[in-house]
This record gives sequence, structure tokens and C-alpha cells, in this order.
Amino acid sequence: MRVAIKLGVGTNENAVRYYDDAKKWKKKLGGLSKGMDELRKKISAESASESAAFDLHRAKAKRARKWFEKFHWFFTSEGFLVLSGRDAKSNEILVNKYMSKDDVYFHAEIYGASHTVLKVSADGVVSSGKKPTEVSLSEAARFAAVMSSAWRDRVSAIDVYSARPEQVTKEAPTGESIGKGAFMVYGQRDWHRKTSLDFAIGF
Repeated sequence: MRVAIKLGVGTNENAVRYYDDAKKWKKKLGGLSKGMDELRKKISAESASESAAFDLHRAKAKRARKWFEKFHWFFTSEGFLVLSGRDAKSNEILVNKYMSKDDVYFHAEIYGASHTVLKVSADGVVSSGKKPTEVSLSEAARFAAVMSSAWRDRVSAIDVYSARPEQVTKEAPTGESIGKGAFMVYGQRDWHRKTSLDFAIGF
């Protein structure tokens, strides 16, 4: 290593000069280090701000909700839309407004069960002309079972029945009344005995 010295002064003077220079540069390096730390913090804060702005923009760009998302819903393995009411009001709306003559109605055989409808034709959601097979009927029955108090009560299996839309009515037996969200089902029913309450959520 080469060291520059002044020939006109002694060794001690040269050493003191280098010592003073070292203190001066150490002070400058300390200031530079502090400035770098502040710069890193500023960059981090700006990145977080930009990320938040991006997330806000992305949140505003969410897709519009489809009409059936006001209910509990899913698509069967064959692509049929199945709907279930969330409460007494939506049960009433589902049956009175959205259940069509070609659909299939489901209900679990337990107090506190939502009305469930397998849509055979759902305003373009399902292609016309298709008929649900036992696969879709079984999946819809399982959905009806899950969307009942049996799920809350941790029942492993329950009977579920299906019927045609024209069998579902507000006409109560003589001397009885039917509350909001409740319906009577008359005539022969198709039973799905001991339907298991299996449930999964996926994309």
C-alpha cells in the first residue's frame, strides 16, 4: 500500500494529518449511511402506497354480481345451476320468482331446511334442451341437505325429497296457514334416502 507524506514536516505531523482525514471521512460515511437508510424507508413507503393504490383500483374493478348470487348456489358436474334460499325472504323469492316449470324442487326432511331448486333453464346459464341425470339430481339433493339445520346439528345423513314445481304451493290445508318462506308440497315425491352431508368449496 502506498502512503503519501509531506517531506517538509515530521512523522508525527503526517500521522496527525491522516488521523484527522480519517475522522472527517468517517463522519461523511456516517451521514451517507444515514441518508441511504432514509432513502430505503422512502422507497418502501412509496412502494406500499403504490401497492395500496393498485389494490384499491383492483377492488373497484370487481365484476358485477350475477342475478343468482343473491342465493346460495353452485353448478353441478353437468353444468346445471342449483339455488338455495338464504332466509325466509329469499326462499319466498326463489320459489315464486325463479322456479320454472322444467326445474326440479328439493327439500330436506327436517325443520329448518332451505328450499332448493335445480335450474334446467336459467336465462342462458344452462344450455336449453339438456336434462339433468342422476348425477346432478344427487348433487342437488346433497346441497339441499347441507343447506338445512342438519348441517348445524352435525347430522351425517338425512332424507331429501324432490318434486315438480307445480307440486309446490302456498295453499295450506283447511284451517292452517303458511308463513313467509314456507310452502306445501302435494303429490308423489322422489326420495334421496340417507343423503350424506358432504360439502366442499373450490374454484
